[in-house]
Amino acid sequence: MTVIFVENALESGNIVKIIETFGGHTIRRELRPGENARVSVSRYKSIVVEEVSLRPTEAQVPGAERWDGQPDTWPSFLQRRCG
Repeated sequence: MTVIFVENALESGNIVKIIETFGGHTIRRELRPGENARVSVSRYKSIVVEEVSLRPTEAQVPGAERWDGQPDTWPSFLQRRCG
């Protein structure tokens, strides 16, 4: 049996999809940036690895989407300097 190590680099900003097919069954996995997986391969099993681009809002930290579309508000002392 052969084991393949698949790693999605943290700075990639893309999702890596792994599709394993064996004995009429299919298993799908997605690796987010910074994640990795070990996939075993045999002559009865095939794998497909593809890279899929993330939309910009998905690449941000969790919870950041609640701030989308809202204007930046600066404290009054910074508005005088930066605004």
